[in-house]
Amino acid sequence: HEGAGRAIEAQAFRDLARHGLKLRPEPWPPYNLLTRARCHHNLLNTRLDEVLAPATRTSCVGLINGSPLHMGVLSRHGPPPWHPAPPEVLQAGTMASEWCEARGLDLAEVALRAAIAHPAIHSTLVGVRTVEEVEATLRALGPDPCPDLTTELRTLLAPVKDLEWPSGLPENDPAAVS
Repeated sequence: HEGAGRAIEAQAFRDLARHGLKLRPEPWPPYNLLTRARCHHNLLNTRLDEVLAPATRTSCVGLINGSPLHMGVLSRHGPPPWHPAPPEVLQAGTMASEWCEARGLDLAEVALRAAIAHPAIHSTLVGVRTVEEVEATLRALGPDPCPDLTTELRTLLAPVKDLEWPSGLPENDPAAVS
């Protein structure tokens, strides 16, 4: 039932408000649909801004940002061995991690803070493995303590910005459609 989801969502927000928690300014729009974007809004990719983010501003669509750490590329631990990104993206992640570490920063925390800050994103999915990663995720909810360094990091990553890899069925790739 279409209205049931909205009723459950509204009750959840009322419960949060009763405990003094506010995630976004009121009023919450009634979303009929949620869509998830994976690896399309983070320090390495901002393609979400081209179509999805503008579309959500004028519709009842909530936007969930998945993989704000670019499936591990934007973390101290790096991506899993099977990661499909081009080698230059993987190398840029390693370089960014070393750059952050030399400045006393945690790349994952910087990257997550940047992803969370997008005004069109309603929720960000984050995977954590340790208590330390949970704590870093919570710190990322606060203000950016080094906005100039975050800007420098974006500049450092600019040569590989928006480089993507094939995903899904070829017939669903808009670039492949003639």
